[in-house]
Amino acid sequence: MRFELNKVGLLAALAVAFLFTPDVRADLIHLTNGQTLHGEVVSEEGDFVVVRMPYGTLRLRKEQVESVEKQSNAEYTEDVAKEMLARGRFVPAIEQLEAARAKDPKSDDVKAALAEACVAYAKHLQESNRLSEAKQYFERAIKLVPNGADAVAARGALEQVEAGRKGLDVLAKEGEQLLTQGKIEEAISKFEAALTRSPDARDLVATPLAVCYAHRAETQYHAGHFAEAAATLETAFTYDVSLAAPLENFYTAASLRHTLSLLQNGKVPDARAQLERLLSFAPGNGQALYIAGRVESSQRNYSAACTYYGRVLKQEPRRGDEKEAAQLQADTEKALNIDAAKLQFDVAPVDTSVYAKADTGAFESIETDHFRIYHHNAQLGQALGDTLEAQRTRIMETTGLKADWKDKPKVYLHRSQEEYTESTGMPAWSGGVSRYIQTPQGLKDPMISSWQTSPRLLKSVVPHELTHLIVNQGLRGAHDTLPRAIQEGVAVLMEPDFRHDSYMRLLRMRLQSRDFIPLAELLTMKDYPKDPDLFYAEGYAFCAYVNAKIGGAEFWRMVLNEDGGTFDAHVLAKTGASGLDALEREWRASYGRE
Repeated sequence: MRFELNKVGLLAALAVAFLFTPDVRADLIHLTNGQTLHGEVVSEEGDFVVVRMPYGTLRLRKEQVESVEKQSNAEYTEDVAKEMLARGRFVPAIEQLEAARAKDPKSDDVKAALAEACVAYAKHLQESNRLSEAKQYFERAIKLVPNGADAVAARGALEQVEAGRKGLDVLAKEGEQLLTQGKIEEAISKFEAALTRSPDARDLVATPLAVCYAHRAETQYHAGHFAEAAATLETAFTYDVSLAAPLENFYTAASLRHTLSLLQNGKVPDARAQLERLLSFAPGNGQALYIAGRVESSQRNYSAACTYYGRVLKQEPRRGDEKEAAQLQADTEKALNIDAAKLQFDVAPVDTSVYAKADTGAFESIETDHFRIYHHNAQLGQALGDTLEAQRTRIMETTGLKADWKDKPKVYLHRSQEEYTESTGMPAWSGGVSRYIQTPQGLKDPMISSWQTSPRLLKSVVPHELTHLIVNQGLRGAHDTLPRAIQEGVAVLMEPDFRHDSYMRLLRMRLQSRDFIPLAELLTMKDYPKDPDLFYAEGYAFCAYVNAKIGGAEFWRMVLNEDGGTFDAHVLAKTGASGLDALEREWRASYGRE
């Protein structure tokens, strides 16, 4: 049904259309410039028409609108899906068609459209060598229309996909054999060749490749190449985060020896940057805090030096002068058994296997200055408490935000991932969750949950979930004032740098395959997509880009919504971008920069 509009009678005409058109919920909005929009006209505001689009709302001047054509749900869904496919938005297009099929499972047209979309996406994935995903969508198309033309194309392509997957298996097995023989560099070459061939290889080679990089770092360390050893370990952690906790001593030793070398060469800013990188990884590490104190003392920043020493000693500095810095340095050396004239660093692996042991019965509890930890393993509970306190201090100092909540957050460590997901209702990919009740006085009943053997617990989950609590403690307005992608982006921003590197590697790969979430869509998403890693990566990358562009103080003011209003408006005003499309172009261009 199609009808003409005049400036005054738009809503009246729509009301009549709704009366005489059953099951109508969508509109084709034909504009005077020849464009057509899919959406729903929801209100009239003066000289403007408000249209709800698939990913947000749009305000159009009435004179821009030529006519509105009503569509059925099926027509609307198929048209929107076609538009998305044309723009390379395969996953949301398929989701639209799957929703339409769920409403009308007997529709051959919808089934055929879904099969066609699955094949289109599978071919796109195949071109990007994302073979496992390509196989999944080719098989889905065959199941939908076993005898159709799309199924024939899918079967032929599947043979190529399977051949590619077998090639990856061969490279992975060859690499593992070389690793077993101690031929580390040759093994790395095999594993990296597999990764170059297809990102699918990550599932096959990530862990053995991480082990290889750890061996390479050991060789570099003993050769005195400390900067290279630290960087190689970070690469290892991006491939297998479970190595980060047991290799903390090794990474700290390499990083600190590199820091001392920088100091000896008079490169104080570089030394500080290296320490900042290390403290994002291990904010409570005594040796790192001690060296940070020494660096500040050497620059006569005695107040900062006292702060670092005080964290080791768990006491607040009183005067922050040269005399107190000297005394606290001596006390720190005694507490850590450090010989200032001959520094020694422990490189022995940390035994994290003890963290897997779980007591029977109900939760036990440990209380720190700002947290209450519920656990089944006292040793891990204490380590978690120390990490929470250290990360709380680091996050507040880095962001300038406050974490002065009335109620101490309760932190629950479940025995297993199964127990965690059953208790919290969170999906299997979730490493942890923070929950709270937002009140005008701040957060009520703040809580963090995870599980004992989560490989990311101490290095990633703690700063991530803690940042959620700190940000929402100071947020002006309701929780959804801040887009979900930004909520997650700022939380990732406070994770260690090796996590940032991991997300950026994923993002660059997806950029090459033209598979990413447009900014306008990203900022309006309310739910997590089927590909949460990409969602987190884009949220982080956008936050990092804006933070660098406008500066930390302005960025965190915007995050807390201190000026009121909407995030979209603030980010455009502060970056000077003419619109979200222009901002997205600038932001995407920054992906390729190291």
